[in-house]
Amino acid sequence: AAAAAAALLSAAPVQTAVALTAGYECHDESICLYSSPNGGGEVYAVGQDIPDLSTISWNDKARSVNNETSDDWCLYRDSNYKGEWKLVTPQQQTNLLGDFDRKVSSLRAEPDGGC
Repeated sequence: AAAAAAALLSAAPVQTAVALTAGYECHDESICLYSSPNGGGEVYAVGQDIPDLSTISWNDKARSVNNETSDDWCLYRDSNYKGEWKLVTPQQQTNLLGDFDRKVSSLRAEPDGGC
């Protein structure tokens, strides 16, 4: 199963939803959003800022995240980088609990000056 998941990851372009069996698998230099806790379910690998996750059918869908980049990333509850935010540091894997569980609407690499 791990080899099949790795093959899916290597064949799938960044920003494609792929069903995975192993938790928290993610492309190098991407931040990955997951539709289930603990890095499970569908995964969406992101390599660039996304001001509105509804344009790719991921608005209010993420339940966990894995940051495989060397940058801090800001997850926002509203589109266009507005509303409450959560900072995800490099190499951090976490469930999106409370106010962020199924509530992320935009994300970007931490800009100068913070989220």
